[in-house]
Amino acid sequence: MTAYIVAGSQAEKQKDNILYVMKMSDLHRTKHDDDDGMNDDSDSDDDDDDDDNLDEDPILEFKTVPHHGGVNRVRAMQHSESHIVAS
Repeated sequence: MTAYIVAGSQAEKQKDNILYVMKMSDLHRTKHDDDDGMNDDSDSDDDDDDDDNLDEDPILEFKTVPHHGGVNRVRAMQHSESHIVAS
């Protein structure tokens, strides 16, 4: 799974604000994703064996973009093969 996140800052000086653009990739299911609130351990051993085979660590990539002015709202959308972000 891959997730894209965009966030902005609200610094005291307008020239110090930044937009953060992040990409989180190689995300995997956690052990609690299938937990339905019940404590039924009947098949939990099978799930643990599958999770032990995951050798890849999640990856976080990010870029910062100078933004003159405070960021109070960020909008993002996918367009064809690219992503568009506006603040």
